[in-house]
Amino acid sequence: TQTWGSVSDGGSPNSVNRLTVDLSSDGTKALATFSYSGSGAGGVSFIAGTVAGSASTWGARVNVFQGMFSDEVSVAMTDDGTRFAATTNVVFPPYGTDSEVQVKSGRLSGTAISVGNAAVMSTSGYQPSLTMRPDGQLAAIVWHESGAITSAVGIVPAAPTITSVVPGDSFALVTVSPGDATPTTGYLVTGSNGNTCTITSPATSCGVSAANGTSVTFTAVAINDVGVSPPSAPSAAVLI
Repeated sequence: TQTWGSVSDGGSPNSVNRLTVDLSSDGTKALATFSYSGSGAGGVSFIAGTVAGSASTWGARVNVFQGMFSDEVSVAMTDDGTRFAATTNVVFPPYGTDSEVQVKSGRLSGTAISVGNAAVMSTSGYQPSLTMRPDGQLAAIVWHESGAITSAVGIVPAAPTITSVVPGDSFALVTVSPGDATPTTGYLVTGSNGNTCTITSPATSCGVSAANGTSVTFTAVAINDVGVSPPSAPSAAVLI
C-alpha cells in the first residue's frame, strides 16, 4: 500500500529538461534539482524541502548554475541532508562552444539553500557525473573531454587548529592554521557566545565580538569548494 501527499508547485520556469530528487537517509529532508531552458536562457535550479510523512514543504527556487544550456546535472547529498555537491555542463552562446564543467557545493537548512562559488573543472568537457561520500568529506567527478574520460577528486580540508586568541576591547582576535595541505577558500570561527567571524584565504585571522568581562572559547572549521571540515578542538577560554 502506498500513500502519497498532495502536489506542491515549485514554480519551475520555462521548459524543464531534467528533474531529480535526493533524500536524506532519514527521509526528512529533500533536494529537488531541475535543468531548464527557454526564452534565450537556461540553467539549473534547486529547491529544498522538508518531509513529514506524506506531507512536504518546499522553499524558494534557487538558480545554482546559469548558461544558455545546462542539461547534464549530477547531484549528491550527505546522509544527514545538510550539504550537497553538484556538477553540470554549462554551454554558453553560440551553442556548442565555450562549454564548461562546473562544480558547486552548498548547505541546506530546512527549506533554505546557500551555495558557494563555482569551480570550473574544464572549459571543453561534457556529461559530468559526481558522487560523494555519505559524510561529505570526499567527492569524485568524471566527465568526457577530447574523446577521453577525465576525473578529479575533491577532498574536504582537515580540521584546522586555533593557534592563538588575543583578547581586545569587546572582541578577540582569533588566528587559525590549516590541518593539512588541502586547499581552502577560508575559515569560519565561532565563539561559545554564538558570535562568528569569517576568514578568506590567504588571511588567517579575524575578530569575534564579545562582551567585556566575559570568558569565551572558540572553534573553527575550514571551507573549500567540496565542503566544510570537522570543527577544530576548542581553544582555551580567554577573558575579554
